[in-house]
Amino acid sequence: MITLMILAGLSQALDLATFAPAVARWGSSGEINPIVARIYDTAGLAGVAGFKTALFALLIITIHVMAAHGTPVWMTTTILVFAILVALLGSATNIWAVLL
Repeated sequence: MITLMILAGLSQALDLATFAPAVARWGSSGEINPIVARIYDTAGLAGVAGFKTALFALLIITIHVMAAHGTPVWMTTTILVFAILVALLGSATNIWAVLL
């Protein structure tokens, strides 16, 4: 479980690292997620970094609370894997946007 949490954090960091050059090239219109695009428009890259950090903290807290209340391991694992895949998809679309 700890390994998946670390991978979730790393995948979020990769998403943020690839986000910066993508919006440098295309602006917020290059961001698929309208919430992130709006945050970028109003608070810049620091706002997006803060938002991603807060969401990651919420994810980890949720996993800990679920585990403490006896949630099956498969369920918490599924949530973490989904979070990793979403971040990797975001990274891939950011890289694609830079390469276009």
